Amino acid sequence: MFRRCLFLGESLQGIEGKIDKRVLIILLVFILSLSVGLLSCKKNEREKTFVSEDIKEEVLVRNPKFADAFYPGNPAQLKSMLESMFNKADVVSDENVAGIVVPHAGYMYSGLTAAYAFKSVGYKPDSVIIIGPSHRMPVSGAVLYPEGVWKTPLGDMKVDEKLNEEMMKASDYFHTDISPHEIEHSIEVQLPFIQYLWGDIPFVPVVVWRGDEKSAREMGDALVEAIKEDGRKILVVATADLSHYHPLTVADKLDHEAIRALESGDPMEIIRADNSGATEVDCAFALAAVGYYAQAVGAVNTEVLKWTTSAEASGDTSQVVGYLAMKWSK
Repeated sequence: MFRRCLFLGESLQGIEGKIDKRVLIILLVFILSLSVGLLSCKKNEREKTFVSEDIKEEVLVRNPKFADAFYPGNPAQLKSMLESMFNKADVVSDENVAGIVVPHAGYMYSGLTAAYAFKSVGYKPDSVIIIGPSHRMPVSGAVLYPEGVWKTPLGDMKVDEKLNEEMMKASDYFHTDISPHEIEHSIEVQLPFIQYLWGDIPFVPVVVWRGDEKSAREMGDALVEAIKEDGRKILVVATADLSHYHPLTVADKLDHEAIRALESGDPMEIIRADNSGATEVDCAFALAAVGYYAQAVGAVNTEVLKWTTSAEASGDTSQVVGYLAMKWSK
């Protein structure tokens, strides 16, 4: 849309003396307002789905936005790719995993690393909380998707409205908003891994921006309270990518500083390291919040399952992105 607006502006500038500039401004504002309105309507569109053979209900539906870009949109190709990655992931499953760290890049680059983390979970969770960054829209607090289903090439995944409610009861740091989720990939790319392993279990998508120690503690404590009140077996997933677009030697140093911070036993250390420039993480806040949660539930054992970079897939060591698979376990 932005490119279209620029193109429109350049075209109008070529009409010399025929249209008053004020008319052009009004016209542009009208077109932009109309476009935003149409996009908003599209975002919030509800689709009619069958809850049962006898009941028809309108459900909020999020269609996949990043299929055929970050991962295959063809179901058979996607299943084949997931099967290959899980077969290659040489990791022992652990029944005591409380939380994991996964990347969120294109599958050809970070998919195998993500498979290591998911495969380390030695049980089928009743629900999954996924906390990731809002790359394209600044947000305040922790933003939940309110209800409905997220579609993927492998099927539908229902938003866990019960757990949503428990999280908002636990802290007003959590609130709902559809907008940032509509344009964000970090949550969507996790769903096929979950579906492949555990089927269409419910989940809670959460996006965050930045935060301080107080906010990270509040979020971690709220996760503890909400999960305790819920009473089911819940897996918490923090998704973050590490350093971006450095030579491999520099990325190695930056990423291992992130690993040191995560293994330090102090959940806030990852934010300090990121703020100081000692490392680069695109969602250090999520890692800190889940770190506080893990600490509170006794999951104090951290284990790095795999670290890699985009160079393993591309062969280009001049500008790489770092990826980490890690678990917190009791």
